[in-house]
Amino acid sequence: MYKVNPILVQTNKGLPCSYLQDTSVSAEYKKLVTSYQEFYKSCVELKLSIMEKKFEKNMMETLLECLSRVKKEGYTENFMANENGLVALGSKKSYSSPEVTIPDYFRFEGESNPDDNSILYLIETNDGTKGILTDAYGAYADTNVNKFITEVEDISKK
Repeated sequence: MYKVNPILVQTNKGLPCSYLQDTSVSAEYKKLVTSYQEFYKSCVELKLSIMEKKFEKNMMETLLECLSRVKKEGYTENFMANENGLVALGSKKSYSSPEVTIPDYFRFEGESNPDDNSILYLIETNDGTKGILTDAYGAYADTNVNKFITEVEDISKK
């Protein structure tokens, strides 16, 4: 049984090492090294995937960064809560709480001022409209937003 030296396999970022071209190396050993290289490459790809997810999460550190990302995901309408429910500011259409789902929300805390605390709700309506609703939390929270959010039955956190 052959043992594979991982340092040799990792050379050239997983590309075939020059000794694999050597005719004096057995086919079994070449196959073993090649499979190890493929395993190493898949581990590197997995690590990169995990790092990208962590990077995406870190990109959501501020409200502005989060707004930019969710707009790219199709959450383009701006909503406002009033005593009657939720209003889409672009179309002026009103929605009641049973017509709305909240697939995710994000809380942000001001670094230097606790008054900067805010929350961003992703809103999806029964007619397919996707948008955002923002609110402060704490002393400056909007009572209409709070009332509406507590009435919405379908709220998720990813």
